[in-house]
Amino acid sequence: MMQGCDLQGVTAGQVLTTGEFRVSPNDLSAYVESSFIHEVVGCCEERLTSGGAAMELDPGWGRVVPGSVLIARAIAGLCGEGLAAAGVEVCSVGRARAMAPAIVGEPLHALARVRFSSRRAALRTLTLEVGVRRCSGGELLRFELALEVAMSSRSAA
Repeated sequence: MMQGCDLQGVTAGQVLTTGEFRVSPNDLSAYVESSFIHEVVGCCEERLTSGGAAMELDPGWGRVVPGSVLIARAIAGLCGEGLAAAGVEVCSVGRARAMAPAIVGEPLHALARVRFSSRRAALRTLTLEVGVRRCSGGELLRFELALEVAMSSRSAA
């Protein structure tokens, strides 16, 4: 099992895992603000201040986490926060299936099994089957993730 993400050397059948993560009230507020701005103004997310309204919220509030937020946090945990800087591009997310609701603040982790890996020139294509689980046990969400990873010069040789 690999923790974190050196996606350049993974092969089919390998399992990747994240450390423990939590969806915070700031994450949920940024999602709500982003959704609102996208619907009202259009795609102006570059002017978005993420998590601005979260300061007013009680940190102990119990809220159900939307699936798209859970997926985003799992991808960030698997591939790192700086996807573009690492040369990783998310091509598609599909077949999302929720098994149970996640609550803001509960400890979670994600496991991903590499289903397909191919390499052409300086680009690696990966298909991952990702499951988000409670740290105490029980799967919350499962989805398929397709990534393109730009190969660095040292690993392309």
